[in-house]
Amino acid sequence: MQRTRKWAPKGRFIPVIDGFIYEVEPQGAAYFVTPPERAAMVRRILMLIPLVIFGAMAVLALVALMLAKGFSAFESNFPAMVVLALAAMALVFAGLRWASLAPARALSGRAPLARDEIRSLRERFEATLPDEAAGQIEA
Repeated sequence: MQRTRKWAPKGRFIPVIDGFIYEVEPQGAAYFVTPPERAAMVRRILMLIPLVIFGAMAVLALVALMLAKGFSAFESNFPAMVVLALAAMALVFAGLRWASLAPARALSGRAPLARDEIRSLRERFEATLPDEAAGQIEA
């Protein structure tokens, strides 16, 4: 039985002939994606990552400033600072997970590939690989 990574960033592109298969989970829905579509999706993810990180830090800096301004004892309150730092990490993590699912959101209107179509596309691709690389593509 394969374990799923519930909280980890999701999605992967698997190369096949004439494109890629995008799947969120190894046994979940999969979609055929052309190379230009994949390039656009990867660009979108790479654009979202810095926005998520800087956005989360800006929001948390504003919250810290408002708390420090409103509660003068907050500045020297170490436990409150630890909670704020943990909130910052959680916000960044949630944002990165959201950014990693951008392709899944973009492909949500498409019909997923059937399991036999996925198997066929992968087998045809693996047949084109040299012998030493055959079988090394993730199953």
